[in-house]
Amino acid sequence: MSLRRASATALKGSEATAALATAEKYIPILEYVKGGLNESENPSMHEALLAFVLAFAAAATKSPPREAKVVFVCEHGAAKSVVAAAHFNRIARERGLPFHAVAKGSDPQAEASKAAVKGLEEERLEPLPMKPEAVTAADLAGALRVVTFDCDVTKVAPKGVPVESWSVPAVGDGYAAARDAIIEKVRKLVDELTAPR
Repeated sequence: MSLRRASATALKGSEATAALATAEKYIPILEYVKGGLNESENPSMHEALLAFVLAFAAAATKSPPREAKVVFVCEHGAAKSVVAAAHFNRIARERGLPFHAVAKGSDPQAEASKAAVKGLEEERLEPLPMKPEAVTAADLAGALRVVTFDCDVTKVAPKGVPVESWSVPAVGDGYAAARDAIIEKVRKLVDELTAPR
């Protein structure tokens, strides 16, 4: 039996249609590699090649999970939101969660806070963005959660987007105290977002 016919036999159902279409692209290559291999003489090799086609095709047709977005917004988009986003992403990465946070400002200043940049770099975390960005309705659309620090986003937040406000010490008054307060809230938020529903 050819690899193409074997694939058609093994892949059944509507869910397999896309995988078979992908497999078709690679079968000629594998049949070339297979060459004159006789299935009856080498059934294990034949099965191995077929398994590769099916596994590769199935994987190729699956879209990677889309990361759920969390948006942190502070007035200048330079300190609290930057620290919160950096630590949120660190925790999500450590837990293997499909979440990603971004930092924005309601009235962004020219550059990120030196205290925030220094503190995060010492923790080997990247302070992003280095140039604060203004929050827009597009940033908030589809967000899993929007967290504000001493600012108002009601004028730009699309209807139905969950917004909550956090109060933490100013980063400029002491990085460690602000970071610890932010991390405590970030951990609670991550736990909340991952809790069984």
